[in-house]
Amino acid sequence: MRTKRYIWLCLMLLGIGLLLVSCGDDDDKDLAPGSVQGKTYQMIVTSGTLPLARSGTANVTFAADGTYTVTGIVTIGNDQGTYTYNKTTDDSGELTLTSTQIAGLQITYAFVFTQEKAGNFTGTLVSDPAITQQGTFTEL
Repeated sequence: MRTKRYIWLCLMLLGIGLLLVSCGDDDDKDLAPGSVQGKTYQMIVTSGTLPLARSGTANVTFAADGTYTVTGIVTIGNDQGTYTYNKTTDDSGELTLTSTQIAGLQITYAFVFTQEKAGNFTGTLVSDPAITQQGTFTEL
């Protein structure tokens, strides 16, 4: 009889332990948004390869119609064009900007969200992947 109680007690403790482990708050919050439309991000360039900016700050606004506007703040000029954005993982997205002001300028940015509205980026010139740009971004 003691053996059955001991086995029953062990099974109950094991069940409670599994319940406690499985009920923890282990749900990681998706940091990357499903869309950037209607949002404005401040991008701070910390390094880059010419002809892309090597440093500077700009605000980039994304409209619902698939267009963007860059408002240069420090050492980055104004620009506008079209964009596509795809969420690639829970914490990252890929953004491609195609300028309508500068012929042939198309940059793909890999955004890594380290917080809900901020993170790091690496931009790559589509026509020459050796030309890159790095920095941080924050949603305004």
